[in-house]
Amino acid sequence: MININKLSWIGAFVIIILLSGLAFYNITNASIEYQEGFEVVIEQLKVEIEVDPEIALLSKYIKTRKTATPQEICDIIAYEIITQSKLNHIADDIIVGIIEIESMWNVYAKSKAGAKGLMQILLEDGVEILPEKAFNISYNIEKGIAIFKSKLKKAKGDVTLALKYYVGGDPEYHKAVYKYLGKYTLYKISNSSVEINKQIKIRVIDKG
Repeated sequence: MININKLSWIGAFVIIILLSGLAFYNITNASIEYQEGFEVVIEQLKVEIEVDPEIALLSKYIKTRKTATPQEICDIIAYEIITQSKLNHIADDIIVGIIEIESMWNVYAKSKAGAKGLMQILLEDGVEILPEKAFNISYNIEKGIAIFKSKLKKAKGDVTLALKYYVGGDPEYHKAVYKYLGKYTLYKISNSSVEINKQIKIRVIDKG
């Protein structure tokens, strides 16, 4: 006599195996597409970084501040800070100071209030933010700078006041930012004559 219950268990097991295989196939394909999709971006970034020692210098500085962070991640953060700061006409030193205070270079930092990423961006900051992209390095810095620019406009160009607005009203916040800004400035001065390795290799960068 055929055991119906046994057949049901066998059938369920076969279905699970098939679904698992399908899921693995999809994940593998997605990984391949991900890698192939960023090949051009990676090559473009290599060219930018190889000809810009400023980015290489900032990357080395970040590594001294967050030693556990892989060098390639420091490279990506440095690239985004320098390029996006120039694009938005904001001093990169200010952005470095903000990140030092807000996240200490922790890409996945999250506050109790819900602020996320390097620049601790919030949905309530008046700039459209997609929550699912908040921890993306490029996106986080882009939106963080956009938020700071809006605060700078509100402060009519007063950086100290804009920093106060950025953090939500702390009148002493600018002092902490300037402290780390000073550290970065001293680092640049003391290392400006040092030969910087321009051949920085980037493995993967998520621009999406």
